[in-house]
Amino acid sequence: MSTGILVMLIFFWFRVPSQLQFLQSGVRAFVTSFLSVHCLIENSIQAPGLRDELDAKTLVVDQGIVELKNVSFGYCGQKELLSELDLKVHSGQTVALVGESGSGKTSILNLLLRICDSTQGKVLIDEQDIQQVTVESLRANIGVVPQEKIWFHNTIMDNIRYANSSVQDEQIYKACIAVGLHGLISSLKNGYKTIMGEGGVRPSTGELRRLAIARGVVSAGKVVILDEPTSNVDSRTEYRILRNIKALFPGRTVLIASNRPSTTAHADHILVLRHESVVEQGTHASLMSKGGHYYSLWSRGVGGKRPTSHQKHSYPNEMATYESEGAKSLKNIPLGENARSQLKSHKPTYMNETLDRHENNPAEHNATESMMERGIWRPDAPEFVPSSAREF
Repeated sequence: MSTGILVMLIFFWFRVPSQLQFLQSGVRAFVTSFLSVHCLIENSIQAPGLRDELDAKTLVVDQGIVELKNVSFGYCGQKELLSELDLKVHSGQTVALVGESGSGKTSILNLLLRICDSTQGKVLIDEQDIQQVTVESLRANIGVVPQEKIWFHNTIMDNIRYANSSVQDEQIYKACIAVGLHGLISSLKNGYKTIMGEGGVRPSTGELRRLAIARGVVSAGKVVILDEPTSNVDSRTEYRILRNIKALFPGRTVLIASNRPSTTAHADHILVLRHESVVEQGTHASLMSKGGHYYSLWSRGVGGKRPTSHQKHSYPNEMATYESEGAKSLKNIPLGENARSQLKSHKPTYMNETLDRHENNPAEHNATESMMERGIWRPDAPEFVPSSAREF
């Protein structure tokens, strides 16, 4: 055997392990992919848990009256979460469901969306039993702002338009102004066409909540469900949104579920849930004057102190300036083909706080621009400087 052949054999011998390792990883990937495809096929042929009745009709909603008649609900073999509940929400009314975790708030929302069915009683929308209508038509008439953070690798505009494919751009601009996002989005290089996710911006948890609310605003549903709508949102934005619920959802029936009474204080009517039933109901002022369970929840939720007579019916003074501005700004927005640029120049005082802060503080603005280039959607975050490069 010549020296050349020996060298070649040694070379190939050392190459064999790496090739075998590559073969092993390839086989593993193939098996994993095969199992994934198998699961997808199984899920696609699996019958849904809730089916339309054979004679199910299309739900037609004109007024948005929601009614629960003698409704009981509990998961199979478990204790009842709701017991003989009666509830009626009138057209255009904002009703809040308040209670501690496990009191049945989410169960009511799930029944309304037919994620599950009641074990007793009926759920009606405009006097139509939702079990006698198609699930598709039911959910098309209900706008939802869920607790979960749901977004897609797409533009900001398309993420909001997901709730209503026929909505106009101008309506999306108005929704973003109402939730305090327009100034921030306009400050991005590509504005509403900015991609969310890999290669784009990464919104914070609070910004995702506001996007979800904007999505609910543009939805076509006559009935709107807000499940913990202002979790992870700063107090000013929370006050702005809750104070202007009527302006955000004009003429629509709104149900708000929350364990925080401060989130529901502006509702027309409040239902306090405890031990699978409604223990109190009324307006914020009337419930506070009773000194019952709602009063106790409010006391624990506002600084852990019993509210004084002044605090019972009012909010902190620094929030007072927002009381009337929200509704006014929604009526005076210039719209048209160049709506985005016009809205940006319009600059309502509280809606474009981000842009105003950048203009008044060039150093902060420069730091923000470099952060934007790295795809991080946090305009108020300072640029990171390694300790080795800092000057002391």
